[in-house]
Amino acid sequence: MKVKLTSVLILTLLAWKVQAQEIILKGVYQGKNLYVQNPLAANKSSFCTKEVFVNNRKVLSSPKSSSFEIDLSYLKLNQGVTIKILYVAGCKPKVINARAIQPSAAFQFTQFKVEADRIVWHAKGESASSAYYVEKFVNNNWRNIKTVIGAQAGAYAIQAKHTAGLNKYRVKYGERNGKIYYTQAIIYRANNVEIKFYPKNVNTKIYFTAVVAYEILDANGKLLKKGTAKQVNASDLKRGIYYLNLDGRTEKFLKK
Repeated sequence: MKVKLTSVLILTLLAWKVQAQEIILKGVYQGKNLYVQNPLAANKSSFCTKEVFVNNRKVLSSPKSSSFEIDLSYLKLNQGVTIKILYVAGCKPKVINARAIQPSAAFQFTQFKVEADRIVWHAKGESASSAYYVEKFVNNNWRNIKTVIGAQAGAYAIQAKHTAGLNKYRVKYGERNGKIYYTQAIIYRANNVEIKFYPKNVNTKIYFTAVVAYEILDANGKLLKKGTAKQVNASDLKRGIYYLNLDGRTEKFLKK
């Protein structure tokens, strides 16, 4: 019985290998992940993709969804990358943004670093009428905090104003023809004192321990107020639960 089961298993594996097809993409990591459309297989009970490899390392196995993301963020900027997608015969996945890893002969970020008081990046191959956008990851979204017009100088730096704890940054480069390039995201831990607010049960005003950029949202996530201040008027808010975004985090408070 064991011999028969082993034989069946070997035959099944061999049959899968014969039927399996592959997509191979080669390029350079430029700060973007890849996105893949993953149709149903011919049997209509499973999806097309079987395995995904990045530089010979298996990163996904039989993703059970009609689309998925190949995370490349652990790679170094401008590092060579080979993607291999194995899929079953009778269907074929589609990499939606395959050009994201195609190396650019013209433009390239050569350095990006975040320091205690500044954010620095170097580039080559800049074009005229281009711009850099320094972005910070705040409340699960990338926000532009500074726009720098490309001066074809190759080296740039801006002043950094970190919030307490973890800060995540990247730089986006945009050309006039619509092409966009990104640096790898960098996380910087700042040791400055965390900005707090009070009271948690609000009557008329919310006070902060230092001047800070803030947002107030209702229980459904609708933005009601935003600004930069050391205190904010809350007397016009109705009774209920609200959320306060400040200093890179979200807090909850009650309006009495």
